[in-house]
Amino acid sequence: MVFGLGAGKIELEIPKLSYVGGETIEGKVKLKVNNPIRAKGVRVVLTATEEYNSRDRKTGRIEKNTRTIFNFEKELDTEREYSGESEYDFSLDLPDGATNYPSPDEGALGAAFNVLNMVSGVMRRIKWTIRAKLDIPMGLDVGKTVQISVSEPKKPQSSGF
Repeated sequence: MVFGLGAGKIELEIPKLSYVGGETIEGKVKLKVNNPIRAKGVRVVLTATEEYNSRDRKTGRIEKNTRTIFNFEKELDTEREYSGESEYDFSLDLPDGATNYPSPDEGALGAAFNVLNMVSGVMRRIKWTIRAKLDIPMGLDVGKTVQISVSEPKKPQSSGF
């Protein structure tokens, strides 16, 4: 997974693309800059965005919406001049209940719309990404984004006793 443009390239290595809420993601960022460059730092960002439908109360039309429901940024290196090649190990903890964030529609009307959406087959979708970037002020960041899937942990089965 390599992306290169102008200032250099960055690789984001993670061992797998499917995770469970509460799990720790461990990986490595490999950075190579073409020429010495001043940057604000190297970061990894774990983000969850929710895509959902809502009904406009005046027109009754269904609108597609997106909102960020989780965003965690971890600094791997600080502001300085970067040159050559660098490697950074990182770990990010996924939150428990990672796929059970509250719906944007609240109240009885919101609950009714949610039921209508479920009956019509329209459901909300949560998209998780990890982004590694070299933050270059007044310029294009060098970055790489990888989409991952996050599921709920399996619940223990009751023994029936």
